[in-house]
Amino acid sequence: MPGSQEICTDLIRLGRVYATSSPSWIRTSRRSAILDRVADGITEISEINDCRSLFLSDFQEAGHNSLRIEVAEGIPVGSAESIKVGESVIPDCTALEVTHESRVFEIFWRRYVRYTMLNESYASVGDEECYEGNRFRIYSKSHFIEFMSRATFACDEYPGPTRHYCIVCEDHVLDVLSVEPPTVRRVRGSRRSSSAAQLIQ
Repeated sequence: MPGSQEICTDLIRLGRVYATSSPSWIRTSRRSAILDRVADGITEISEINDCRSLFLSDFQEAGHNSLRIEVAEGIPVGSAESIKVGESVIPDCTALEVTHESRVFEIFWRRYVRYTMLNESYASVGDEECYEGNRFRIYSKSHFIEFMSRATFACDEYPGPTRHYCIVCEDHVLDVLSVEPPTVRRVRGSRRSSSAAQLIQ
């Protein structure tokens, strides 16, 4: 059994997710040139990256090799409490839930090459992998990219240069490889700015 510092810090108990600090595999990332190249200043993508927690609320194949998801912001509710995991006790854990105050975002890929969904409990990031962003990531080097280059004939010539996008939620991690960037819009919740934002390649 690992020590308390090694335990994944988003804890699930009785169907609830608890937050302490960020899991070790979520690294703080600087603002990137890629993520900044989005329409109109503060964007939905930067809002997603500012969310402390995300939950996958909807997932569907929206058409022929199209993918649509919705993610909802997790908000701390209730008082902090201590959680016992094995022989370790982790203090100051606060439940995270989707509430009427949560922002909800739609992310839509018009065409994908491949996507995979991972149980977040098994997520990790190798030291050699490189990405920008936090909850909405763009990888320039990853095991997923390497696997795709070996397992498929997708290449720069066909269907064209691809990019690895990753959406990090509680319980789920979605990896998508696509030629075109996704369209992102906030469908519920206040903020911070309206309109749709699309990554510019």
